[in-house]
Amino acid sequence: MGHLKHPSLRKKDVISTMPEEVITNILHCLPLQDAVKTSILSKDWKLKWTMITQFVFDKNFYDYLVKTENKHCYQSIISRLLFLINGAITKFVLYLPHCNEVNVKDINCWIVYLSKNGIKEFTFQDMDEDERLKLTSHLFSCRELTHLKLDNCSLRPTYEFGGFRNLLSLDLSNISFGGSTCKEFLTQSPLLKILKFSFTNTEKISEEAENRVLASLPRLTTLDLDEINFRNDAVISCVIELIHGFPNLDTLSTKGTYEDAVPLPAACSSEVDFSIMGQLQLLKVTLSCIKGLENEISLIKYLLDCSPLLKKMDICAKSSKEKGPTILMTRKKYDPCTGTSHHRLGTHLIYSHMH
Repeated sequence: MGHLKHPSLRKKDVISTMPEEVITNILHCLPLQDAVKTSILSKDWKLKWTMITQFVFDKNFYDYLVKTENKHCYQSIISRLLFLINGAITKFVLYLPHCNEVNVKDINCWIVYLSKNGIKEFTFQDMDEDERLKLTSHLFSCRELTHLKLDNCSLRPTYEFGGFRNLLSLDLSNISFGGSTCKEFLTQSPLLKILKFSFTNTEKISEEAENRVLASLPRLTTLDLDEINFRNDAVISCVIELIHGFPNLDTLSTKGTYEDAVPLPAACSSEVDFSIMGQLQLLKVTLSCIKGLENEISLIKYLLDCSPLLKKMDICAKSSKEKGPTILMTRKKYDPCTGTSHHRLGTHLIYSHMH
């Protein structure tokens, strides 16, 4: 005769009995919309999603919202989700689509809230380049920031700003500093290791390069320069100043542009002097959107000559199509015993021929 199983012997919900830290890590692996959906699983799961500390309102989240709800409720949904959280919020990513109605008061209200809740990673990306949104100065109160990415906005550091003392990576593109410069970001970020910015900020970047302000970042190891107009000598002089200003760089990436919309620097010399580079510590260099201009070839030559430790150089040619010819150059590892190194140009050539 069969026996009915006692209710206490039923199979337990293993996930629900896991420690909260483990459940939170699982929720962080899900897209935000899916993490919130777990609230319908059971009474026990109704508020578990509020334990998450990372809010990623990126393009995927926006596209999902457009399909399932209404794009006009984008900001109201963000507010509802954000203000249900009682604990720390360590990561916040905000994507603003092109031609979408934006209430900057809401955005600045979120920043104020984040500044009081231990934010460590903040990303702001506005796709509407017609106008830069002015962000609240409360952003400079986020002293625990370790990663900061800003794209297409205006901001002004406060007089009380003491720097981002914990900042490890900084990514700036199309930023207006409201009469100030990026000096406040850089000179007071002693732990900064990764710096990326676009030369759409050239009018401010050039001043910092000329004044050697950037040399105050001894821990910087990775530099990524975008929107470089290689046809303009003043811009290239600025690039050389920047590379020379970071003696501990081991990774350098550049990307060229050939659009007239990129502003010209005011402070850097229009005469390109590649010889000021001196000996560099570069291990890897990536040069994208190269057309074979004289300044590009000169930069490649001097980087090779000034980088005895260089192991790899990637050169990606400018193409009208997504995949163009790509040349991969390698350099033999530096031999400290003989004090010599040899570059092997063309040892490994990879071509993606256009059809």
